[in-house]
This record gives sequence, C-alpha cells and structure tokens, in this order.
Amino acid sequence: MDFLTGMAFWVIILLVIINTVLVIRTDVVIHQEGDDDGEKKGLKGDDKLCRTTQS
Repeated sequence: MDFLTGMAFWVIILLVIINTVLVIRTDVVIHQEGDDDGEKKGLKGDDKLCRTTQS
C-alpha cells in the first residue's frame, strides 16, 4: 500500500474513533410530544425537545 492510500485509510479510522468518543460523551434527552406542561418556548423553539448537556 503506497503512502497516500495508507494515509487516507488511517485518517478515516481516526475520524471514526473521534466521532465515537464524541457520541459517547454526549447526553441527549428527547421528551415525548405534549410533555411541555404549558411552558413558554425559548428563542429557538422548545428547549425540552432536545437538550444536550456536557459533563
């Protein structure tokens, strides 16, 4: 395997590993439709629909 072919292969493997780590560290909570309890929506829509928290 020449250098350029091998480099592309290892870069793809590295990107898959980085993506896996980011997905594992992300905490996403999705609430059921209608669980808003009459709360006001934020500037970007319903804040309870999808909330991402960082550790």
